[in-house]
Amino acid sequence: MNGEEFRRIGTLAEVPEGEVRGYEHSGLRLAVVQLEGEVYAVGDECPEDGSALSDGEVDENEWSCARRTRARSTSAPGSP
Repeated sequence: MNGEEFRRIGTLAEVPEGEVRGYEHSGLRLAVVQLEGEVYAVGDECPEDGSALSDGEVDENEWSCARRTRARSTSAPGSP
């Protein structure tokens, strides 16, 4: 298996399509998302500010941390 190791961290039902979930396994924090039937996991830390990616969202295959998600929602057209 090319040195890769796979571990079960949850069920597919726990990760609805397009929603990000956070998990911890063996001291690692992971952000997990299901997109078009495929499951992806990355380290659960925003490279910009260290916040949790699992508190953010994935839009068109781009991960956004909670800080960027909030900034985007408050700067939407029609916002005060």
